[in-house]
Amino acid sequence: MVDTAQAQFPDLMERLVLKPAGMSNSTFAQPLPGERESQAVMGHLADGKEVPGGWHVFREHAAAGLWSTPTDLANLLLAISRSWRGASRLFLLPETAREMLTRKMAALMGWAGQSSPRTARPILMIGARIPATRSI
Repeated sequence: MVDTAQAQFPDLMERLVLKPAGMSNSTFAQPLPGERESQAVMGHLADGKEVPGGWHVFREHAAAGLWSTPTDLANLLLAISRSWRGASRLFLLPETAREMLTRKMAALMGWAGQSSPRTARPILMIGARIPATRSI
């Protein structure tokens, strides 16, 4: 994508995903820009100690580089839900959202969907195991 669009990944994601999804307090910039440091929480290791330097800087922008807020993540989930239902094509086609949310592996990694055992309605889940982070 970066080569085709001739743009840096953070800028490309800002234009194609973050702005359309209403994620005004999110970025893929690595390292986190200084003006946003006051919005970040220090990372902690499994033993409770702070990550040296405050947080990890990931080269893998797409896989581990999103800095966000709870409100922005909620906006993203709502945008994905609207796409899944076919109510919006803001940045995902409905078929793309459905494919993205189809569970592919037994272990929950990345985005996944499954039906609620009680209501048979879809449930969106995000799972990851990245050092000094926890995902929902």
